[in-house]
Amino acid sequence: MNPVIIVLSRSGIRYLLAAILCGVAGALCAPFSLKIEMAQSNPVVVVGLAELAALALACTGLIVMRPRLWSVDRLGVTRRRWIPTACVTVLSLVCPQLVLAGADVVALPAGTWPPSATTVLFLTGLGLLLAPYTGALRATGVVLTLYVGLVLASQISHDVRLWSPLVAVTWPTVSGAPLGKVVLAWIVAAAALVVQIRTLGSTMRTWRSELNAS
Repeated sequence: MNPVIIVLSRSGIRYLLAAILCGVAGALCAPFSLKIEMAQSNPVVVVGLAELAALALACTGLIVMRPRLWSVDRLGVTRRRWIPTACVTVLSLVCPQLVLAGADVVALPAGTWPPSATTVLFLTGLGLLLAPYTGALRATGVVLTLYVGLVLASQISHDVRLWSPLVAVTWPTVSGAPLGKVVLAWIVAAAALVVQIRTLGSTMRTWRSELNAS
């Protein structure tokens, strides 16, 4: 199965349009952010709108691309059925990063790209890792809930900011992404790629459907 077929499919075109829209939105909104200051004694945590645009694209990829991969890949040659799934997974991991890169070129505040890129890579990988076992919609819900919860908790508690897998961007002092969190994000992304290739984009529901049909 040629990976180009996936990209040019209805789902692929929708995802590419979403990538363009999120990229434009991220570039236009790059200078702006939401400030979270629930605990007055702690540094302000800022959430860049470009980061939200990248996360929106990551969630869109889970919902738009994932549910149709299994039915397409299973039609391919057995030895090569993993290729489209691998290509779509890599695309889903890379495109949100391109949104942040475009925003950084335009007007992203200095020092905020590495923390945001680490956070988005971790969440994108986590969603792709969970999707075969929970379904795309539930995986998206977990990603968004985890993001909102940890961002708020990171401003309230310094301890949460230290052990959280997300990198909170504080203001006015912007700290870089800790090496441990960067490595964790890459490990999760690599694990997501392995799981996606192993399952060929299937979910628990499609597994049960296949068993019932056999």
